[in-house]
Amino acid sequence: MLKIDGTRLWASLTAMAKIGATPKGGVRRLALTEEDRRGRELFATWCHEAGMTVRTDEVGNLFARREGSDAMEHEVRAAFGKIAAERRLEADISTYWKSPATPFDSACVNLVEEAAKGLGYACERIVSGAGHDAIHLARHVPTAMVFIPCVDGLSHNEAEDALPEDVTCGANVLINAVLARAMIGETISA
Repeated sequence: MLKIDGTRLWASLTAMAKIGATPKGGVRRLALTEEDRRGRELFATWCHEAGMTVRTDEVGNLFARREGSDAMEHEVRAAFGKIAAERRLEADISTYWKSPATPFDSACVNLVEEAAKGLGYACERIVSGAGHDAIHLARHVPTAMVFIPCVDGLSHNEAEDALPEDVTCGANVLINAVLARAMIGETISA
């Protein structure tokens, strides 16, 4: 069983809370302020130290990623086995759930990206770890996904919300990608 290092967690939370600390013990780091920049830099430093790649998009969102693989799983299992043997314990690791990345049709993904760029929208390619219905479709038909921003970045939650203008942008991207896939040369303007 994994355990959180409470001392390290508290030290990290405290270090981040010092950036933008308010007199009454709160924290305020508004977007695009010096405090926001410093908080992002600290988080990126921690991610780099943990062996992750970090990138920032055009609006400042940070994306931290650590590559995983079957080889990594084997290394973890071997390490746990070694530790258990050294301490004369039994170790059992079982896979509760495994959902490998599902590759989408590259032509469809390109059409989504082209539609977004053609409409003047910011876009980026991402890999979603959530179990969207599209992963099942992708096994049978050419598939891609269009994501739109959620209010306050809150996604996969009952409080998730999207602004009408973002939904409209997503619909514009979708219809133009579908029309392009159908090889209809016309596009719908934003």
